[in-house]
Amino acid sequence: MNQQDRRTFLKQTGTGVAGVGVASAAVLTSSSPSAKAQGANERVNVGLIGCGGRGIQVARAIGSQDDAVVRYVCDPDSTRATKAKDNAGAAHAVSDLRRILDDRSIDAVVIAACDHWHAPAAILACEAGKHVYVEKPCSHSVHEGRLMIDAARRNKRVM
Repeated sequence: MNQQDRRTFLKQTGTGVAGVGVASAAVLTSSSPSAKAQGANERVNVGLIGCGGRGIQVARAIGSQDDAVVRYVCDPDSTRATKAKDNAGAAHAVSDLRRILDDRSIDAVVIAACDHWHAPAAILACEAGKHVYVEKPCSHSVHEGRLMIDAARRNKRVM
């Protein structure tokens, strides 16, 4: 029997969850009447918010998919943003998440920023019409979590 340590299991599970999130965003985007039509050769354009170790890890996992590409990375620390841009092969490194949210070509965002930014960034992303993958913890309170779900439902986005 193959024994697997906790770290390996969590890495594989996280990569799988990120892939499912991106795939779900692609399916929802293509089936949503208000979304642009996507052809078989089009990719899901993703923006990464938070360029620490986990953010880079998730960006690499998304970049390894044939149907997704990381276009933006965002971190207030320009050194980390540049490192993440190089690792993910992204076209843009920005310090303000609103630059990602304002770009209509971005279909989904991955939020791997500091924990206190998870809920506000997720809500803003839904309001901007983006699908969202949020690293844990998604929020600091039940109230914040409910606001996130309400934003996703109101804007018909996958979170």
